[in-house]
Amino acid sequence: MAKPEYKEFVRAYLHAEHDRADAIRVAIHADDQADFHLFLGAFLSVMLDKRFGGSFGVEDIRVFVREMEYDYRNNPNPINPRAVEGFLRAINGEERFFDEFSMEEQVRAQFLIITKIAVQDPAVLLKLDEYLAKADADHAEMVRDLGV
Repeated sequence: MAKPEYKEFVRAYLHAEHDRADAIRVAIHADDQADFHLFLGAFLSVMLDKRFGGSFGVEDIRVFVREMEYDYRNNPNPINPRAVEGFLRAINGEERFFDEFSMEEQVRAQFLIITKIAVQDPAVLLKLDEYLAKADADHAEMVRDLGV
């Protein structure tokens, strides 16, 4: 079971309470960082299932990345579309893409993807507790599978 602060971080982040989200993130002990990122990966998976219905191919990824480029066009920190596409392709089985981008680029891509899906689909925030519960269950399964 994921620690409550992991879910609180996601809640704060998606409700644009960035100071609170940063405070929660900073307070997560260094020993828990890997577990925290595992939970975020589980939540990302839930969001991708929400968006794509369980499976998506390269063309779906490219369309999604083009949407992201448009959505974030006025962001003072522009997205790296290659990193977003590479990250999505890597988690979709083309693992060689993990080696092409830094961990920082991968984490940023993860947050941008989660934000895009959650903000553009009002059902996500309305049912956030359900999505967090699903991520929690998936996280617990990953922890069991990995033996950590």
